[in-house]
Amino acid sequence: PSYQACQHRCATVPSCVAFEWLALGHLKSCETHVARPTHTALVGGSTCTFKVLPPSLPPRPPSSPPPPLPPLPPPHALVRRLNAWFDLEQAAWLAPQGVQLGGVLLHVLEPEGNWQASLLRYANRVPSSLVSKATPRRSYWRCPSDCVSTYRVPWPGVVLNPQVVRVNCAYRGDASSQAGGEHSDGCGDGGSRGACWTGAVTSHHTCRWQPNELHLMLQQQRYAAGSGNAWNYNEVIIDGRSFLRDRSKLAYYVTPWSRVSAGGQPIAHMSRDGTPVICFDP
Repeated sequence: PSYQACQHRCATVPSCVAFEWLALGHLKSCETHVARPTHTALVGGSTCTFKVLPPSLPPRPPSSPPPPLPPLPPPHALVRRLNAWFDLEQAAWLAPQGVQLGGVLLHVLEPEGNWQASLLRYANRVPSSLVSKATPRRSYWRCPSDCVSTYRVPWPGVVLNPQVVRVNCAYRGDASSQAGGEHSDGCGDGGSRGACWTGAVTSHHTCRWQPNELHLMLQQQRYAAGSGNAWNYNEVIIDGRSFLRDRSKLAYYVTPWSRVSAGGQPIAHMSRDGTPVICFDP
């Protein structure tokens, strides 16, 4: 081979660091080296050449940290803001997805499991409800009969921060999203979890709405409730990873009808991180 062919052979082999080309009359040979030669012997017609490596790229500058979240408002300001969201006097926005919410996102600490499991029973999803004066979160069989027509919620819970959490999907009623264990994401196809279709807002079918269709889910909930064929709350599935981020909880809440503990743990114990505790009493 020629000198250029020998040079090309070394260039195309990543482990090659040098090559030796020998030309003695009609005899030509090419030898590549994977270890860097430290010395040479003078041999007529022999040439030893180090591989020319491309210049190394400068190190990438460290990525800029994400901008800090705005500080949580003082308790009185927070209560005023939540009341404005609940009364639909002010629009709350789901910041990570640019979606307008029609109310306040609540995660109810139902008594199943211990308090920590109730906060995040499965790592990939958290059930919540989108409540407002137009679509209040109501209870069902575990409270007196007037719960069906009132705002009464018999358990404490968490007010979720729309600046932090992400919505995976939503249903106009109970979707049994906690069934299926870790292998379910709460938004799978099949059965009552199929995707909603055009015109589903006037259907009693508990189909699955996308995050940008929350307003349609609320319309369907109001339609079903008006016909007397509905669960008393909607179910909004929150991404579990976003729930674990800093400031994903705006507040813990209790109601005049709820206990001040969940799973044997007092709300005051849960709020030791500085998250305020408020009273939800519409």
